[in-house]
Amino acid sequence: MTMQVDQTDKSVSLQNIIFAFSYWPRIFLFLWRANYVYLIFILLISLCRGLIPAVLLLATQNIVNSVSETMGTVNFSSTAETVLLFIALTIFNEFLSILETHFTSIYKTNISNHINVEIFEKVGKLCLEDFENAEVQDQLQRSQQEANYRPFEIFQQILSIFTGCVTLFSSAAILINWNWSIALSLGLIPILFFFAYLHLGKKEFVIHYNRIPRYRKSWYLTYLLTRDSSFKEAKLYQLHGHFLNDYQNIINDFLNEDKSLAKKRTILSLFSQIISNVLIGGIIMYIAFAAFKGEINLGNLVAYISAVTLTYNNSQNIMFNIVNICKNNLYIEQLFSFLDYPVKEVDNKVIGNKVNNKILKKPIESIEFKNVSFKYPETDHYALKNVSFSLKKGETLALVGRNGSGKSTLVKLLTLLYANFEGDILINGRNIKDIPPTKLYSEIGMVFQDFVQYEMSLRNNVGFGDIENLENDVKIKKSLFNAGLPNLTEKLPQKLETQLGKYFQEGNQLSGGQWQRVAISRAFMRDASLYILDEPSAALDPKAEADIFQRFYTLVANKIGIFISHRYTTLRYASKIIVLEEGVIVEEGNHYELMENEGLYSELYNLQMKHFQQEEVIDL
Repeated sequence: MTMQVDQTDKSVSLQNIIFAFSYWPRIFLFLWRANYVYLIFILLISLCRGLIPAVLLLATQNIVNSVSETMGTVNFSSTAETVLLFIALTIFNEFLSILETHFTSIYKTNISNHINVEIFEKVGKLCLEDFENAEVQDQLQRSQQEANYRPFEIFQQILSIFTGCVTLFSSAAILINWNWSIALSLGLIPILFFFAYLHLGKKEFVIHYNRIPRYRKSWYLTYLLTRDSSFKEAKLYQLHGHFLNDYQNIINDFLNEDKSLAKKRTILSLFSQIISNVLIGGIIMYIAFAAFKGEINLGNLVAYISAVTLTYNNSQNIMFNIVNICKNNLYIEQLFSFLDYPVKEVDNKVIGNKVNNKILKKPIESIEFKNVSFKYPETDHYALKNVSFSLKKGETLALVGRNGSGKSTLVKLLTLLYANFEGDILINGRNIKDIPPTKLYSEIGMVFQDFVQYEMSLRNNVGFGDIENLENDVKIKKSLFNAGLPNLTEKLPQKLETQLGKYFQEGNQLSGGQWQRVAISRAFMRDASLYILDEPSAALDPKAEADIFQRFYTLVANKIGIFISHRYTTLRYASKIIVLEEGVIVEEGNHYELMENEGLYSELYNLQMKHFQQEEVIDL
């Protein structure tokens, strides 16, 4: 799905801005769901605060007129009453201002959290194909960086317009009662500059829109400069200066763009202020001359001058808020463009569907690939081509082949990380695409080649394999035992609650082999009927590797096991071995059958054995 706004200034037209207003019902739904009580309360406060300035203005007029009329007399009671009203209204207005600030700050957090949850829920529905798409990543970045707080800004701007309109109409009414042309001219001034400010807002949006890919690169450079996972290599190869230079170049580009925008904004503001102040000065001179001629009294003079200031300031603020709303609408479009991104059909299965609920009620007992082919997005080359094989309960399958032969791709299809494949994958005789992903995932325990090292507690690192048993210490320790880490808990200072990694305080770093065993224990934590290990022993020594596979074969004795390995000494006891070459199955059988065939498997096996001929081969 492409973005609705292209990366050119031409695409951001008035039509785009007007269309973006169609998202407002959804924006108000966000605002209502975030906290409808605060929403109503803030609206009521804004209404009151909009009326108070005009009332204060009239009170000031009455005070001045009363004082001028009763000066030298003893009748001060009516003036005193108006003064007390003025003081009370001023105090009340300040109280409302403090109250509004308090509720608005909390409400802002509620809105931001609500939108972030919506974004994260959407991310959870994407498939791997989407997540590895740079355009989708750009959309996600725009949603997180800009759009998630824009609904609140629009809300504030609407409030400001609402309050400003109440004040504008009430203050303008005072002027209209005397001279309607003055009120009209004050309202027309901001309109003259509206489209100039709108054009500037469009330019700002386009710059920020085009900035996202570079911003993501700057974030990645920040990651390389600050994380321990990249520090060692950056230190050894002296890459710190290179990364820092690239980062500074990006930031300097941003700074130059911002300077250009700021220059244009300053020139426009200066020009508009000069014209506005000259006109306002002329109006005030006209009012003063009217008072000099005796056409209005002193109180009216003060009231009219204050009304001029109120009318102009509020009409200008309304104009600026409308411009900002139009600009924010473009950012909001990015948020909803991401939230409306189409989810692949297989990821959109309804778990409550009666048909789907009948599927996979029992564990996975058979797997069959029937002429499965697959191409990665935006490529013409098949990563897998006409792959067919079957597995049943109690069997183990080893996938072997050179790098890039399609081993990990096959596993990604089996776990529905990619769903746009040709052919059929059957689970218990049912098409895998008819099975809700959550149903399928509940029966799979997997160790990925690029497994995650969670910078969290040991409990979380293991328990995430079966989140419902996160507090089950017995099961967690059993999983650690099955992964060959029976004593790890006792060696750590806070046992299962020990923070792993060094990203946070009091963290304990594990060795590469220990991290890999923890990832394996996470897979073993799940009571699955299918276990998949993708290069599970890359960080293990031969003895530890033999131990892991011995435990794996024991664990999957009455289940289905699939593993990928480049160490051929681990393959002897697999029920079936599939040899892949450029996405095609070139050999299939057990270890002894394939050795007798003297094909690619035999060639790769013998080649590897030459490197170990001086060492004892670990036998399971």
